Amino acid sequence: MALYAAAAAVLAGVESRQGSIKGLVYASSFQNVKQLYALVCETQRYSAVLDSVIASAGLLRAEKQLRPHLAKVLVYELLLGRGFRGGGGRWKPSSCW
Repeated sequence: MALYAAAAAVLAGVESRQGSIKGLVYASSFQNVKQLYALVCETQRYSAVLDSVIASAGLLRAEKQLRPHLAKVLVYELLLGRGFRGGGGRWKPSSCW
């Protein structure tokens, strides 16, 4: 789940103009830079579609604790990506919010 949290942080940084995707990915503490960069770029590529899906599904209204950038990354991975690659670990919401 660290991959998705790191991708959401990069997307938030790009949106708030803290840096470029590449710069923020390399500045992150995530070890697999290629994987993180690919996920962020592909999520950004389909951003308008993902925002529309999230809005029409009412995902952010139903899950009040879910941050918009994390929701976008998770919806991308579920619908367009290879599925969740969270490892064998247990989902811990407090570490991703």
